Parts: sequence; structure tokens; C-alpha cells
Amino acid sequence: MWVKIQQNGQVLWQVRKWRDWTWLRHGFSTCSSGNLVDSFDRRLNFSETFSFPLPWVTGQQVHGNRIVQVYETYPERYEGTDGLYTSIQGLMLASFYADCVPLLFVDPVARVVGTAHAGWRGTKKQIGVHMVRSLVESFHSNPDHIEVGIGPSIGPCCFTVSQDVAEFFPRSITSSSEPFKYQLDLWHENFIQLTSAGISKKNIHLADVCTCCSHEFFSYRREKTHNRMAALIGLD
Repeated sequence: MWVKIQQNGQVLWQVRKWRDWTWLRHGFSTCSSGNLVDSFDRRLNFSETFSFPLPWVTGQQVHGNRIVQVYETYPERYEGTDGLYTSIQGLMLASFYADCVPLLFVDPVARVVGTAHAGWRGTKKQIGVHMVRSLVESFHSNPDHIEVGIGPSIGPCCFTVSQDVAEFFPRSITSSSEPFKYQLDLWHENFIQLTSAGISKKNIHLADVCTCCSHEFFSYRREKTHNRMAALIGLD
């Protein structure tokens, strides 16, 4: 379960259980913080409000499944990268969204965190599974210890796709009211992919909030916007 935190006129969504972990910083922004992709002033205001220290480590999101481990020395942005993970304290990993699915990862035993950008293309390429494998290979994480937050994103209520997209997700589609169209449930698809990678069902926390339905969020499907929310995670 996720909860909504309000502070100084801005809103942050967080996994309720994770709020008890004082060594972890995480969350998902809303329209109230504005477009956080390319404005230093807005990032600074958001960072000061919710204690997400700058600079943020980001990737050039290309709807792929490339995942990179972040060390103490890192570039301003990792090119061609949709997933980042680290065990370094003080680093804040960030990725940006306007309907795609944000996946936040934390292993409270190994003390490692990650973020993955899972649109339908990244989900098709099983980026969540690749992240789990990376944590296991790099930090010997036990999948049973890894927890995943599936953040606010477009829901099956609003994500209408054509046959050529639907055929990649036979377990996660239902018929649409539109002819030759289908409703795609990326939340369900990522859930079953993560459980197939060994993540316990009880350790997957679904926000169950549709960014296209709610005007609390930017939505590319609803308004073709170039504005983006941020998903962030890091270790104190």
C-alpha cells in the first residue's frame, strides 16, 4: 500500500511500510511539484521539501532494459539506461514518468536500492526481472528479501492498446469497448514477472493509482504532455 504525504503545498506518494525504514528515502512526485526533468529550481524546491538531496543520478530513458550499477563516481546521466541500482549511501536515484510504470526496489538485508522505468516496451523486455537478477548477481541478494514498489502509472482502465502490442501480454489483457483494441494491465504484468523472478507476493506494494484518471499527475496518454513526475530512491 502507498500513502500520500503533503508538505508545503507539495504532494509525495510513498510505500507505507518503507516509511518506517529511517535509512531509506523514496517517493513519487505529483503535478504539485511541477516538471522535475529539467528545472534545477523545481528540483531544489522539491528536494528541500522532502529531503531528497541533489544532485540526482539519472538515466537517459529509452524504453529498454539496460540496467547500471551506480558507484561513488558517476556521470551526470547514464546514456541509454532505464534502470539504476546502488549500495552507496547518499546517492539519490531518479527516473521520470507520465504514465509509464515506476518500479522501486529495496533489499533491506543487503541494503541496496534500485529504480526501473517500465513502460510497455520495458515491461515487454522484462526490466523488472533484469533488476532482480542484477541485485542477486552484484550483491548476492536473496529474492525473498527484495521488496518492490509499483508506483502510480496508467491503469488497465485507461491503457487501450492495439493487437500488435496486446499480443506480447496474453496474461494481462482484457477486451476493450473499442473494436480490435484491448485493455492492458501493466501492473499485473509486472507483478507476475516479478513473482516469476522470485519476489514474494507480500513484498510487492502496488499503488493502484492511475495517472491517466487522476489529474493529480501528468499523463501523456491524457494530454500529450512533456512534463514528468519523478520516482526517487536512495540510502541514508
